[in-house]
Amino acid sequence: MSIRGLSTIDGPVNPLIILDDFPYEGDINNINPDEVESISILKDAAAASIWGARAGNGVIVITTKKGKLNQPLKVSFNSNVLVTEKQDPHSLLRTQMSTSDYIEIERLLFSKGFLIRL
Repeated sequence: MSIRGLSTIDGPVNPLIILDDFPYEGDINNINPDEVESISILKDAAAASIWGARAGNGVIVITTKKGKLNQPLKVSFNSNVLVTEKQDPHSLLRTQMSTSDYIEIERLLFSKGFLIRL
């Protein structure tokens, strides 16, 4: 990721990431986007005057959501659902068991009244 260019030849090439007024050294992908309130990108001399020489490659300022005094509680819910095809348990048995164990299980299931699907 490049915002402004390289500040030095052997220096860091990534922009400085500021998360809630503190430098963030982790991966930017680890920040939950649902918790971000605002993002500012600084790429001029003002960034260097605020954050120093490390801001030479640009600065990404991220502010997360915070609670406010004398405000009612707000609760939000976010969910992800993954829908997949139902897996055939017999195919799992065939791929992970020996033949003799598979036949023994099939005989047990047949004796208990379960259907055999081949």
